[in-house]
Amino acid sequence: MLRFKVTAMNLRFLAPIGFWAVRHGFSLPGQAQRFIDNTHLRDLLNGLQIDCVIDVGANKGQHAQKLRRIGYKGRIVSFEPMPADFEVLRRVAASDPLWEVHDVALGRRSETKAFNVITDRSGGTSYSSFLSPTVNDEIRDMETINVAVRRLDDVLANETGRLFLKVDTQGFDVEVLRGAGGIMNRLLGLQSEISVNEIYEGSVHYTEALDYYERLGFSLVNLAVVNRTRSNTILEYDCLMIRSRQLTTAELGGDTKPAVTASAPHMLANPTAAA
Repeated sequence: MLRFKVTAMNLRFLAPIGFWAVRHGFSLPGQAQRFIDNTHLRDLLNGLQIDCVIDVGANKGQHAQKLRRIGYKGRIVSFEPMPADFEVLRRVAASDPLWEVHDVALGRRSETKAFNVITDRSGGTSYSSFLSPTVNDEIRDMETINVAVRRLDDVLANETGRLFLKVDTQGFDVEVLRGAGGIMNRLLGLQSEISVNEIYEGSVHYTEALDYYERLGFSLVNLAVVNRTRSNTILEYDCLMIRSRQLTTAELGGDTKPAVTASAPHMLANPTAAA
């Protein structure tokens, strides 16, 4: 694989061009930063020797397809509860023997739960969530269906690979982690979408989410802007994290359900417990 190596000589050549472009009002194409962020992800997967990516909130398989395009060749396990999107996901994954799919949602407990299928103006369903949206200017239609919810540590109880968890569940990411206590120490990396502004009612603020993930033993590697508001403030980040420490037996409570800590805030008080 060819890579452009950043050296002092290259920087001396590129820096004047870059400053000239900024000074004269040029902007990088919108996708340029995406490629840089994908480089972070590629290097992290390679560096951690990840051989199984857990893709939660897979939608129609876009993220898994991106993983293949950036060179990841290991197993992918995708979860998508919406029936129509799952059918697309199933067809897309059928030709990839290392890609398995499950038509369930993930959360803190196994149950059947109401889910909002949200169709936006373009016909996409990526805004769909267990939570209710706080704004509706992008919504064309919304219906509620019942979906099966499982705990991640039940579904992957016997998984022994080097695991990386990607979560994009529109405000429900923390709940997915709360159902992963039994495999928490086997998660070597984490990618999660976190909200700066409240897009869904009851969603966790990004600072609380980061604090929660850090208490699960992860350290931040990269923050990528996902969306901005019309006034150019940040709406959502995509955070990339790696495991910096193993949770102790006391933190895991012996049965993967650690005791509540009195100093922790509301729903994040108990890092890996099921309610």
